[in-house]
Amino acid sequence: MQLAVEDIDLAQLAGAVRRRYGRHLYASYLRGKTLIRDALALELGCSAYEAEELVETLELMGYVRFP
Repeated sequence: MQLAVEDIDLAQLAGAVRRRYGRHLYASYLRGKTLIRDALALELGCSAYEAEELVETLELMGYVRFP
């Protein structure tokens, strides 16, 4: 079953990431995206590919920022 981004509360998901890593995640761009991708895959039980797409969406919507 494929994950539908439209069905996910992005603010709530970003909050889960903040609770896991704190308000600021000090990591390089690639490392930060990888850590968040892995956290989302665990949190949602989705594939790494789906989690990567979610990280992209969170970034585009301004929920997460990378240096």
